[in-house]
Amino acid sequence: EDEAGSGGIPSFWSEAMQRDPTLTDVLSEGDDGILSYLEDVRVSATPGSTEGYVLRFKFAANPFFTNKTLERTDSVATLKLQDREIRYSRSSATVIEWTQAPGGGGRRKKG
Repeated sequence: EDEAGSGGIPSFWSEAMQRDPTLTDVLSEGDDGILSYLEDVRVSATPGSTEGYVLRFKFAANPFFTNKTLERTDSVATLKLQDREIRYSRSSATVIEWTQAPGGGGRRKKG
């Protein structure tokens, strides 16, 4: 079992995310510590939308924030104005309840 007791591969998500070339621009050195507590990542369809998704990140107890789960929702909607349809995207995310700044309080890349 890994340190979180989930029985999964230790540091799987941390290693996978840090090695993914599409994520290298949004991850910083300070994220390494946080990612070591990541236990699971799930994706599902956005409720009420045919175009969109919800990402759920489950974390073990950690010294960085008190949230157990962080969510990011992205979807596309259509607004009808008179005779036109306007498509737009919308995003929302869980507010992180920080207990300490990652990476010793240095500036982080947005992610």
